[in-house]
Amino acid sequence: MEQRWYREIRSRSLSPRGSRRYHEDDFDAESGWRTDDEDWSYVGQRQQPSLPDLRASLDEHVRHRWRKYQHHHYHSSHRPEPQPARRNGNHGHILGETENGIHPLHHSTHVPPVGNEYATWTDPVIFGPNDAVNHPREWLEKLEKLEAQVIKSGVTPSSVLHHPLPAIVQSPTGAQDYMRHHLKPVLLGVGSKISKLQRSHFCGRTINILVLEQNRPQVARLLDLSVSAIRTVISSALGFIERLDIFDLTRSTDFLRDCVDFLAWMGLRPRVLQEYQHDKGDGAYSRFSKRHWQYETVVSALLHALRAVTYTLDIAAVSFVGAHLEPFNQVYFAHPHETVYKIPCDAHATSFVCIHRRAFDCLAGMLGDTPAWVFETHERGQIPDVHHQKLYLHTSPEQLANIWGPVWRSEDRSSHGSSKYMLSRGFIVGGHSSPSSPAALSGEYLCHWTNNPRTVAGSPGLPRYNNMPSLLIGSHPALEDNRSCPTTMSEVRSMFRHHDWLQYLGAHASIWYLDSASVAVTASLPGQSLSSSASLIAKRRRGVTARDLICASLVAQPFHHLNLLAGLYGIQISGCTGNARRTPLFDMLFTRTMRELARTHCPWTHDHKRWEHFRHVLEPLDETKMYRACTARQRLEYDRFLKLAIGTFKDLPRVHAGAECYHALYACTEGEYCVRIPTEHHKWTGLLADELTTMACPVVELCCLECQPGGLTCQHESHHQHRLGAPGSVYETAVWLNAAAVLPRGLKPFGRTGVVTGDMVRSVPVGETLDMGEHGRLRVLAHVRVAEPHGYVLVVERKKSAPRWPRKVKYFFQKVNRQIALELYHAERIHLEERLGQCVYVLVVSDRWDREILKWLKAL
Repeated sequence: MEQRWYREIRSRSLSPRGSRRYHEDDFDAESGWRTDDEDWSYVGQRQQPSLPDLRASLDEHVRHRWRKYQHHHYHSSHRPEPQPARRNGNHGHILGETENGIHPLHHSTHVPPVGNEYATWTDPVIFGPNDAVNHPREWLEKLEKLEAQVIKSGVTPSSVLHHPLPAIVQSPTGAQDYMRHHLKPVLLGVGSKISKLQRSHFCGRTINILVLEQNRPQVARLLDLSVSAIRTVISSALGFIERLDIFDLTRSTDFLRDCVDFLAWMGLRPRVLQEYQHDKGDGAYSRFSKRHWQYETVVSALLHALRAVTYTLDIAAVSFVGAHLEPFNQVYFAHPHETVYKIPCDAHATSFVCIHRRAFDCLAGMLGDTPAWVFETHERGQIPDVHHQKLYLHTSPEQLANIWGPVWRSEDRSSHGSSKYMLSRGFIVGGHSSPSSPAALSGEYLCHWTNNPRTVAGSPGLPRYNNMPSLLIGSHPALEDNRSCPTTMSEVRSMFRHHDWLQYLGAHASIWYLDSASVAVTASLPGQSLSSSASLIAKRRRGVTARDLICASLVAQPFHHLNLLAGLYGIQISGCTGNARRTPLFDMLFTRTMRELARTHCPWTHDHKRWEHFRHVLEPLDETKMYRACTARQRLEYDRFLKLAIGTFKDLPRVHAGAECYHALYACTEGEYCVRIPTEHHKWTGLLADELTTMACPVVELCCLECQPGGLTCQHESHHQHRLGAPGSVYETAVWLNAAAVLPRGLKPFGRTGVVTGDMVRSVPVGETLDMGEHGRLRVLAHVRVAEPHGYVLVVERKKSAPRWPRKVKYFFQKVNRQIALELYHAERIHLEERLGQCVYVLVVSDRWDREILKWLKAL
């Protein structure tokens, strides 16, 4: 493929309507979007091209016309007088596929006569193989006509769906009448919709739905549903209704199990119906047998299960035709303004199948901030978190191309193992895990969607396989690693020496402290005097902090304490910008600093294959698996490296709250150093301390952590003052909230619920503070929306603690009013066991550049 062809494509608008259009100069070989070392292969496209892509590029008067037609078709029985069509307007661009590649296509100026369109409203819609490419405007008209036909071909659900069936319906006769008059028309409508989609060449052998995973509530899975399986269920249900099998307990029980199994196949497992499901192992039935089931219980469960299957399939077909993005609730449901539509699965309404719109994490940019329809199950007492928690998407490249395509894959010839995927609105690249990321399954890779050229050039690739891997899309940290940064190790070392910050590891100044005391006692009596002198010697022992205890455990037996590497967090400091973030100790082991640290003592670390093998066997953090995967020599080498890496932190001076400087580990080709950085340059360092319950393991890494929550320009290239040795930096961390401590306004509900939501964070007023005890206070400057679990982070600055005695008096009155202990504070999250729902993400800005950094953060 030619370089000119690649640049010509990206000069078009690949972003959602209203976002910036990329220019041709932004996408060249120098910026890393495509080089001669990359091969691009076509993955696939949507069975019909994505509706939002075409709508964003068509003229406004065409969209207005069809919006008017939909309103006429849905809400009126009278046909208005046809209006003349506008034939002039701005023509956008659409990306289409031809035999020779991909080329921008212009819209056809032909508009069919309006008078005949009302007459053909119910006529069959047939999509040609190249209609979307050759005639995009007519293709859009057909698509919206097909949407209207699919939505109106069934029965409009009413608010009765939110309530269980009445008792009169749960009798055998009432159940038969209900299935014949209410469920049978819907089932026939589902079959009609599926047939209409296939006759129109809109779908192939499958349709798909979005289902929320029960084990990972942050992940929505794009699930394929076989059309043949759907038709089999519909045929079985219609035959069951017509043969009056409801009066036979054995047939009713068998059909009930089939309905529950079908719901489980779709990823919906209501708890109340689990006892009727077949076991997955030997095909035997569940723990209940037929003789324990009463006939009335089976009829009631069968009705609710069949109703759940019926309406789930009906809504699935309607959602699929709109790419799961169209707001069909305004027409499809009798009550269009509700946020959650629930289908009870039992007579007591203890389990529900829910359908509502959920927003995705980083994919929101590709979808134009449009939420998608997601199915899930809920139990009584659980409130679906519809508005706050953003979802990750589990899918494969083929499924993604089928619903929101087209998709191309890029493979790097030099590495023979990395790839990225290109969509019509950006790229999917490898992502970085964070404490908020869900656990990845086997064969699943964490990904991130972006349309930022710098992010694409510096992001890791995905493994290259013949069978395409499963993607978990949603990674988007607030601080991103700019791997195209030109800063070299010699520049960082020269900067440290210029500020006189470098000192050899293990060297520290002498410390004077009082180790003895002399006490004099004088007493006088009438007529005589008595004097006495006593000397008291008190030797001070060096205390054992959390860092000392953890380092000692890992140095003594590193393989027995591997869980500490994943459960505890250190601090990664950028040697370029001075920004910092909390990072698991496991990830800090594989930084460049640690690798340079082991250059002399562990030469094998510079062998790339052995280094990757070490990471591969250590990543499960399982001692048994590691012993099985390593030879005796490898175990000795890995053991020595772990002792060296963790033991180095013991040589760092302790970090005390309120100290004038803090010390961080830095290693290069010349040796190992302890970097002494004054706290006056970075006010957030006042949060760091080595105490009984807190830990600071700072490491200076030759990386460029940029503050890019909104695709901002390069931080250190725009303002050269933003270096490690200059004032101004950002610290990304999380604050663990103590419900018994003083909470700022906006977070008051946390004291009752114990869970932080996005609305709470967003409602915290500017100027409120979070008391961190001896570590100071965090004053709120702003709240910024980013792709975090709750959608918002607080931008704060650190202030010094209030004087001791006023703080005592303040907390005394709080104790009287609230009956709490004195001096309860919030703390920084340094351990994985601290629940994520009790934490608030903060970006701590520093010193004189606060206003400027805050200005960047608000540019979203």
